[in-house]
Amino acid sequence: MDGTGSLVHVTDTTLTTESLNTINGGVFEETDSTLNVTGNTTLIENNGQLILNGGIYNESGDFILIDSMLGGTDPLMNIGGDFSVTGTSTIVFNETAILSVGDDLLFDADSYAGFDMGSVLIEMTGTSDDEGNGNVLDLDDDFVLGGLNVADGLTLVLMDDLVVDELEFLGVGAIDLNGFDLTVASSFSGEVSQIITGHGGAFIYSNNAPVPEPATMLLFGTGLAGLAGFCFKTRGKNRDRAG
Repeated sequence: MDGTGSLVHVTDTTLTTESLNTINGGVFEETDSTLNVTGNTTLIENNGQLILNGGIYNESGDFILIDSMLGGTDPLMNIGGDFSVTGTSTIVFNETAILSVGDDLLFDADSYAGFDMGSVLIEMTGTSDDEGNGNVLDLDDDFVLGGLNVADGLTLVLMDDLVVDELEFLGVGAIDLNGFDLTVASSFSGEVSQIITGHGGAFIYSNNAPVPEPATMLLFGTGLAGLAGFCFKTRGKNRDRAG
């Protein structure tokens, strides 16, 4: 779609197309529909709007949002490649949205005042790596993600600090902090060992308290055991003296 004032609204249908570009003020809206985009890229640019209401959006390649708006109610988006947001873009979903990303999730917007990512569940699947740079998550820390799922076998690399309400590992995946901080505000499902801190960064879970590494927890436990032994010996000596 190209042109200010252009509007397309599909309802309760299945649409398969090679491209679905919405630019220059055009608006594409779906309700309870399935959209299959088979080309390499979906481009929403220059005040374009893509509104998804309860449907499924399947893009085999990249999804690029530039100076435009993505929104709607309760959609499922399956992006095979990168999901990229730049410029003065906005993302607002009225209810929980599920965004499944095969490669990189990249946000470099001019402002995040128009973003509401608290109701968005991000699923990083790692099914592609077009650039050969691994699977990266590059989000500015000006907003909180509602949830983040990391697929089995995927190592996700942070490129900025990340704040997420709920974090779940779907198997033996991992997150490489890569020198950045990861804050989980509400729920963590996984093992601390799945957070890679070798390149720096801190994992913070609940009440801003850093989660100790397993080795640190072992040392702490050993210290408690030693303290208990010391107390036992002291009590024994005191009993001997009393006798």
